[in-house]
Amino acid sequence: MLRGRFTRNMSDNEIIEWMKKNYPKYASNLELGKILYSKHVLKQEYSERSSSDKIISIEDAKKLKLGERATVSGLVAKVSVISYMGCPICKKKNCDIHDEGEVEIKMYAFLLGDSTGTIWCSSSSAVEEGEEITVSGKIRDYKGGKEMSAFTLIKNKSNEDVVYDFVKKSGKVKYSVFLSVCEKNNLDAEELLKSGRFKEENSMVKVNE
Repeated sequence: MLRGRFTRNMSDNEIIEWMKKNYPKYASNLELGKILYSKHVLKQEYSERSSSDKIISIEDAKKLKLGERATVSGLVAKVSVISYMGCPICKKKNCDIHDEGEVEIKMYAFLLGDSTGTIWCSSSSAVEEGEEITVSGKIRDYKGGKEMSAFTLIKNKSNEDVVYDFVKKSGKVKYSVFLSVCEKNNLDAEELLKSGRFKEENSMVKVNE
């Protein structure tokens, strides 16, 4: 199983259609299709979901025991950057295991909030205030409270952006496929066409560039 960011907004039919267009020789291999579709269309690594990949509320995450893993989604409210010299492999200060010297390490501490509460998170990936993100990580103690040490971080895309990226990567798709992708993302296909981001010609849809 590949490790990395988990995959959202994927449907088997959508992946098969994409494989038929881009890798017709391997279109019957759904698992391969998930990996390639995730990499080239969703721009993230594919991995099978585990129980900890289920998104839970921040309130529920803070009820977990130290060391347990969780996935939460919310809005970044505050960000601070911490820089220090550390091991390029394990990122620890004064590492006595690896003999790789020291490099500048940047860590991002950010306050993430949803409708139930807030939690401080730490990650080596840059984030900005106002971004909506999904974080998967481990609950740990911080000054008597709980925070999350992030293993993976995904910057959430709007449903419209998911459809846009799919159509742009495909070049053009049948209207029926466009309609299906819109429905999966709770969007009105006709309203989306009126937005000007897409163009329909001869029952085919492509992005309007």
